[in-house]
Amino acid sequence: MKIKHYIIFLLLFIIIFISCKTSKISTSYPFYEFYQATPYNIRSNAFFYHLSDSISILNIEIDTTNLHFVNLPTPDSIFYKIARIECKIDLYDSLDKILKSSIFKISIADTISRWDTTIKLQINHPFKGYCRLFIKSVDFGKNYTVKYLNIDKTSLYSAQWFYTNLQDKHFLKISDTFKIYNSAFDIDSLVFSVYKFPPVAAPPFVTELNLKDIEIEKIKDHSISASQSWVATSDLLNTLINVSIDTFSTGIFFIVVPAHFPEIIYPYELVPPLRYITTDTEFNSMLKSEYPKKTVDSFWLAQIGEAKRAAEVIKKYYTRVTDADKWFTDIQPGWQTDKGLIYIVQGPPNYIYRLYDTEIWLYGSKDEMYAKSYYFYRTYIPNTKMYTWKLYRNNEYKPFWFYNVNLWRK
Repeated sequence: MKIKHYIIFLLLFIIIFISCKTSKISTSYPFYEFYQATPYNIRSNAFFYHLSDSISILNIEIDTTNLHFVNLPTPDSIFYKIARIECKIDLYDSLDKILKSSIFKISIADTISRWDTTIKLQINHPFKGYCRLFIKSVDFGKNYTVKYLNIDKTSLYSAQWFYTNLQDKHFLKISDTFKIYNSAFDIDSLVFSVYKFPPVAAPPFVTELNLKDIEIEKIKDHSISASQSWVATSDLLNTLINVSIDTFSTGIFFIVVPAHFPEIIYPYELVPPLRYITTDTEFNSMLKSEYPKKTVDSFWLAQIGEAKRAAEVIKKYYTRVTDADKWFTDIQPGWQTDKGLIYIVQGPPNYIYRLYDTEIWLYGSKDEMYAKSYYFYRTYIPNTKMYTWKLYRNNEYKPFWFYNVNLWRK
């Protein structure tokens, strides 16, 4: 069947203009809905790039697997399946005031390929600096997807003046091809910077990290052609890459990962994620083991005491590790990030609140006295031209943290 692409050009300035309307932090989403992790979510990719000072393009790619299709007859009495989607898009400034808001509807025919539906929106608005885009798509079966996109128009050479075949992912697998495009200006070459990953996340009560910048070590810089594709080679495995127009611009970043990422298939991959629930002695012993699978199994069996239940706990723990890699991969694999740290040990929060540069995870009900909130904020990494999410650490987390760690160990 021929792949169908649905292209919609939406001129937001002629639709609904809402000025000086402040969004409320009370807007929240359950974790699994926010990260498209329920069976009823519509999965989607979204990426954003600028064509000029006043024209930008939003691409939304939709996975048709969970769409609600209905049979509709044709004039010759042959039935075909159609899904109808309603999309709501809000454009906020950095103070979370709505600049533009619009709603549109689209019909999608059932096709063979899952990812063959692209919605392309032309957004005409001369915004400057940082903005935030909120997208919610709902089909007639009430399945939906939610997306937040941070928009950077602080300079002519910021990352969103370019677009790549990575779409909204922050990783490239070994032997895969990377290609960068731009429509705003002519470029002959790009700066290609290679970094080591930052350290694995520390516990949420290590408050001295609040006063320290994230530090990562640069391995090398070199130039690549702006017009040619680039293949991820094995010498760059487990590194962070930044591609930019010069050494001062933000550029596009991604990590180079194994072909099986985010899945775990080798025994040696089982040990590092245990850093969060082991003592230094236990962890270092496992790192040195010649038989990591046997050592890891022995660790879990010693904690749990019963083989069947130990197997269930092992499966649960490493499912969280791979899920963290799917959802939180950024300047390092997702399990190593602050968000991955909290998610793996404590599980999903009950609610997520999201502003432009802040994400709040709430454990417990909204009006519960003993509910715990974790605050993640976007922070600049000096000398790298990159931003990432960082947890604001607090000593008050310590008893709650060790309580959850001990739950894994018994």
